[in-house]
Amino acid sequence: MEELLKIFFVIAMFSPLLVFVAVAIVYSKFRVGQMTSQHRSVIFFLLGIVLIGVVVGPLGVVAGLEIFCSPGAGAQCGLGGFFFTGPLAFSVAAAIYLWLWARRCKSV
Repeated sequence: MEELLKIFFVIAMFSPLLVFVAVAIVYSKFRVGQMTSQHRSVIFFLLGIVLIGVVVGPLGVVAGLEIFCSPGAGAQCGLGGFFFTGPLAFSVAAAIYLWLWARRCKSV
């Protein structure tokens, strides 16, 4: 079980890199509406991703601090929030944003 937890920590830590790959794929595939020839704005798309990173990332870090830094925890308890819940929160929020954006582009 401990080995599985270590693998999950590594996946969560590097999940934002996978999100950036997904951002490029989703934008390139859905930048043009299916029924019209309107191009979706890359500026608004990237602004949404940046806002998610600015808002949700720190909230994930704070949540991680609350989870990992219980009384009696070591001096490095905050690293769980910085390397685990922060990136994981950003990745989940960005994945939801990408799914909603792609769904909206399909219906246009």
